[in-house]
Amino acid sequence: NQDMPAAPPPPPPESPTIDLHQPTRVDKIHIDGLKRTKDDIVQAQVNELFKAKDFYDVIENVQKVRSKLETLGCFKSIGVSIDTSKGPDATPEGVEVTFNVRELKRVSGGVSTMVGNNEGSLLIQARAPNILGRGEKLQMEYSYGTKSTSNINISAVKPFVDDWLHKV
Repeated sequence: NQDMPAAPPPPPPESPTIDLHQPTRVDKIHIDGLKRTKDDIVQAQVNELFKAKDFYDVIENVQKVRSKLETLGCFKSIGVSIDTSKGPDATPEGVEVTFNVRELKRVSGGVSTMVGNNEGSLLIQARAPNILGRGEKLQMEYSYGTKSTSNINISAVKPFVDDWLHKV
């Protein structure tokens, strides 16, 4: 019958809410995508996640750890996911944190030109990040000027990351 009013639309589904202060512990941490980077340098950065007492701590510590991993200079991108624990070792309040990392290329570089001081210059750069798998990097720059300047700069960097430091 055309005179009947249309049925009201169904109510929108309620979105689930999360109590950020509910007791939560990190059961496992996964690092996916490691190739050259050694486990020990990454483990030293992520260990503080196990100290979390509630979900808010987990989120806060994940951000800190992600920042530390970025500071190492080994990764092109770092993604993070948090999921409930599964498997025989899972606890009722446990979560698993997974870091999906993409390492930087073995060698990168470039060529550029500059103009200044009434002179043109050619600059050649090469970088080899994470050479030995613990954040070491080797850099080389060579510049050649059209008049009288020529410069070469080579640097090797080894980050101090140790269990007693826990910081990069």
